Amino acid sequence: MRVYAFRHVHGVEVGRGVFLGPGISLVKPGNVTLCDRSSLAAGVSLWSESEEGRLRLGHGAQVNRDVYLDFSGGLTLERDVLVSAGAIIYTHDHGRDPRSEPTFSELVVGEGAWVGVRAIVLPSVNYIGRGAVIGAGAVVTCDIPDGATYVGAKGRLIEPGQARTGE
Repeated sequence: MRVYAFRHVHGVEVGRGVFLGPGISLVKPGNVTLCDRSSLAAGVSLWSESEEGRLRLGHGAQVNRDVYLDFSGGLTLERDVLVSAGAIIYTHDHGRDPRSEPTFSELVVGEGAWVGVRAIVLPSVNYIGRGAVIGAGAVVTCDIPDGATYVGAKGRLIEPGQARTGE
């Protein structure tokens, strides 16, 4: 029934053998393609702040529960990509002013890549390579080459700045 609703009510392009869990939230459904045997688990959020943003899940791509996928700048998860529970992927940014117009960046996650549990991929990333592994809890800020493993979430002070005011 969920596949029928996604395809016929929401206008999502849905391939054969797609699995859709309960409680999926979806914005801009006409911009979403779910290829054969791809899956979205319970509580996945698909979001775009742009009319032009497109989301494509390749054949056999698996997005596990409570994942947040922002496809404002365009997001492609190629064949057999795995996104583990609670991961967050962003393709837009507001810079230092959360009320400013967003800037968009496209992201391609290569075939067979694995994004670990609660990893965060920031909009500065345009490519995660084929067969790459992103460790649990990692904060990804740069492109990742094919076959690489990326771990860690060490923050660092980049600008002392001043306290924000409620102007």
